Amino acid sequence: MNLTMDFGLANLNKRYVFHATIQEYSLDSEWSKTKQDNVWKPMIKLSNIYCQAPTTGLFEFAGNDAKISYTKSIAGLGQLISGEVIEFKARYVGGAISYSSLGQLMNPSKFRIIKPLIKQRYPVPYSEYLRVGYVMEVNRDKLLNLNMYDQEIVDQYDDWCDTNVYKKNSAADQSNAKS
Repeated sequence: MNLTMDFGLANLNKRYVFHATIQEYSLDSEWSKTKQDNVWKPMIKLSNIYCQAPTTGLFEFAGNDAKISYTKSIAGLGQLISGEVIEFKARYVGGAISYSSLGQLMNPSKFRIIKPLIKQRYPVPYSEYLRVGYVMEVNRDKLLNLNMYDQEIVDQYDDWCDTNVYKKNSAADQSNAKS
């Protein structure tokens, strides 16, 4: 991709095809006036991001890191592990692409795994609230240290696993696997 290419106001409604490597799961928080508390949003951190150049159709390096919302659409793929490569469409909201961070890619959709590293995938809940519990379970130690861990939410994720006869520990171990 021509790194001077402008992804600004003229192209806000344009969707681009990206290839990216799964780095890790994370949480973002939004302040809720009604709950007087943070509302956690599940996110996926990506690295080695390539974007399909609109003029050539070739995938060219676009940035070192970005985040996407951990949506119901990507949850449909099942659990992903660090190092797997996915393809998706998203909007890039910003100026010219730089070699550093792309920030957050907006409205990601049409996901597919293009470089799988595992054969058996555990399902991920479609409920955003339960996906927060899953992310907390996978990143337990890190989130405890950041004071971003809520046992009640994790317990509800655990109940979902029990109801669906999934082995939570195996599922969390799979998601913590490094390539």
